[in-house]
Amino acid sequence: MLAALLVTATTSWTRPTTIVLTDAQGMPASDAYVRYHYEADIINFVDSLSRVTRGSAIGRAEADGRVTIPSRLHFRSPMALSTPPEVFIDCVIVPRLHNAFGPVGEYTTSRPGVFSIDAGWERLTVFDQSDDPERWVASLRELHRCIGDTISRVSARAADTDDEVTLAFVRELIVHLRRDYAAFLERHGQGPLARPTPPEWHSEQERRAWEEQVDAQLAGEPRWGEHVGMWRRELKTLDEWEASLK
Repeated sequence: MLAALLVTATTSWTRPTTIVLTDAQGMPASDAYVRYHYEADIINFVDSLSRVTRGSAIGRAEADGRVTIPSRLHFRSPMALSTPPEVFIDCVIVPRLHNAFGPVGEYTTSRPGVFSIDAGWERLTVFDQSDDPERWVASLRELHRCIGDTISRVSARAADTDDEVTLAFVRELIVHLRRDYAAFLERHGQGPLARPTPPEWHSEQERRAWEEQVDAQLAGEPRWGEHVGMWRRELKTLDEWEASLK
């Protein structure tokens, strides 16, 4: 009896998860990548704690835009009781739509202009960011963060060093990031920066101070190409990451 209780408390099974990704026209996002990891809640009556139980992994969409996160058997320590691990999607990347975003979970709601999720959380529509430089830049940043977090040895969510499939996908994403940055400069590099909408919660005094700060920044970086120039430093990290994957 005790042995059965121990197995129940320390062993669990995560069912496979499938998401279908399409673009706004309903065409399969067959070039999509999905990064995910597993997390469990520590049973603690004082604080709410969570723990990453497995490193990140990356999956690739099939021709029909379907991404399947496989089932997984989990073993947990009896010395630190926790809930059964659940899968968490950290990032979704669709290179041809210049769109990377995350996290996406059971309680995530649609983000207008970026992605929408159906009521059953089985189909995700991803929107093209080509015409929106601000969202495109946000996508570049998210992709850079996703890559770095996957291979950083100080990250709790780093991929396992022997996960050759995930590391191969990381190499592909590094190539995509370089291409996407070049495509952004070609499309929007000479375009003028527009003053963004001030935060709604600012007071009148805070709004004026915010506008003065933004106007000063725009005076020094009037075009998108100059605004993202700092990405040259970020892109240098890609060389270091590639070297670490060899």
